[in-house]
Amino acid sequence: MIALVLAAELFNTALEHALDGLHPEQAPFVRLAKDCAAASVMVLGSCSVIVFLLMLVEVWDGRG
Repeated sequence: MIALVLAAELFNTALEHALDGLHPEQAPFVRLAKDCAAASVMVLGSCSVIVFLLMLVEVWDGRG
């Protein structure tokens, strides 16, 4: 999960730099694309926390 979050962050950074290079001025579509990319990293990070918590619950229940 950590590797997936790091990979998503790298894609987010690449997209932001590519959009800034292609369209240096502020534009609504660039802001929306950047926000969506950042949100995808946040969703994946949240999912990784949920997976971690589920793993802890499994260990505490004695099933792990």
